[in-house]
Amino acid sequence: MGPTEVISNVDGSVNLKNSSTAPSSSPSASPITDAPTTNPSSEPTPSPEPTSSPEPTSSPEPTPTPTPSNGPTLPYTATDFNFFDGSNWEYSSGRAVAGDMFNGKEIKLTSGNSPEPIRTKKGWGGEKIVLIEWERSDSSDTNIWMLNTKLQAQFAKGNGWPYWGELDIFEMFTQDAKDQPAYDFTGFGGFSSVSSYGQLTMHMGPMKVNNEQPCFCPASPSKGRWFQDSSPMTSGCTAQFANTPKNSIATVFGSDGNGKYIQLIQNPTISRGGKIGDKETFDIQPGGGAATQKIYNNDKLFWGVPADNPCAKAGGHNPATGFPFFEDFRIILEEQKKSDPSAWFKVTNVQIFTKH
Repeated sequence: MGPTEVISNVDGSVNLKNSSTAPSSSPSASPITDAPTTNPSSEPTPSPEPTSSPEPTSSPEPTPTPTPSNGPTLPYTATDFNFFDGSNWEYSSGRAVAGDMFNGKEIKLTSGNSPEPIRTKKGWGGEKIVLIEWERSDSSDTNIWMLNTKLQAQFAKGNGWPYWGELDIFEMFTQDAKDQPAYDFTGFGGFSSVSSYGQLTMHMGPMKVNNEQPCFCPASPSKGRWFQDSSPMTSGCTAQFANTPKNSIATVFGSDGNGKYIQLIQNPTISRGGKIGDKETFDIQPGGGAATQKIYNNDKLFWGVPADNPCAKAGGHNPATGFPFFEDFRIILEEQKKSDPSAWFKVTNVQIFTKH
């Protein structure tokens, strides 16, 4: 695999991907800046559905790759993994993915080729940043999440869910709203329609053996109030993000003096620093979109849930290890609309940055 390249577009956005894959035909939502000469902080800080949904027009050709910065080294380096090679993915049942999903530069999930979710065959653990960028049709019911690799039988009864952990990065509910018309799927704050947002939800707690209940984060009793008045949070471990036609979210798995944490950043800014050997270094900070609070796991909290809650005690709460979310988790993608030819989304960039 070649080194990671930063491809800067004329609109100021970039694509980050391995140089062994072709550059994306659409711009990334994440602008890049060179690190300052002084040392920066090492801590990363629904509209009606149309009858047809044409793909966005192609973007201008990217400008030449900028000269690498000679600034200070930053805390992350990019992994060498080709996310646009279909052989690195499988359906949740373990069978081979459809060939028309992959063209070497993007992953396109449609109503037709998503009879079940697809997932990476491997997972990544520990401190890291998972950056995913995508585009979608107006009628898409996009779902992007991560699961512990120990959950092999993804939807099987008694498979260990939610004990091993599920992290929904951006889950839409437009199909759910049609299937469950009596339930209120409108969003919080300004998200007045079900198609206007995607949701972060963290699932953890005891194994469902005798109908034990998963952990539920402390939430406001009504949709008129935010969790601690801190949009985009809607509870201690849930949040909602604007569902724009082009989107990107960085999921930060980090640690600081308060413990281990997860933070999601929409449309982040990517900073590039100096090299360690032949590898460029990076960091990610908030950019043009919303950013969640840091959702902590420590002596007092089990990923946003009070640590003295019975679900935390039975759910494997461990302040030292960050169980379950610091174990190896794989990326999972699904177009949830199953009978709408106009429904699709395509992932134009996936990158994982690990602490060096």
